[in-house]
Amino acid sequence: MSIRIRLRKNEIKSNRNYGQYFAETVSMGTVGVEQMAEEISRNCTLKSSDVQGAIIALQEVMANHLQNGETVVLPGIGSFSLAAESSGVEDPGKFNLQRHVRGIKCRFRPSGKRQGGKNGPIVYDLVGDAKVDWVPLYKKGQT
Repeated sequence: MSIRIRLRKNEIKSNRNYGQYFAETVSMGTVGVEQMAEEISRNCTLKSSDVQGAIIALQEVMANHLQNGETVVLPGIGSFSLAAESSGVEDPGKFNLQRHVRGIKCRFRPSGKRQGGKNGPIVYDLVGDAKVDWVPLYKKGQT
């Protein structure tokens, strides 16, 4: 299998790469818990409902640990952590949580290994042997 790309023109006039074309990954659909649970159940002794229950429980447990400030590590997948988004202040004494913290986001760092020493490229576990291919032709205006 391969991921699909199309070219997208940079239309941001203030960007130094304005007018250039870049590869843009195109989603070929979405996969839900039900489908993944069915696929997993074909590869092990668990029933699809057991797998779905485990995935739902994983989400609940992950949310609890993340909201307690812990980093959740899933081997072969990556690590998740929560991070605050805030505006800056010049004087630390004037920082106000309610006024300066704008929100909380979830960060994901995929697991992988660096090849060829400390300056070598990182090969991510989830990427594996994925290839890149052009997206099938589409009509203008279609996403």
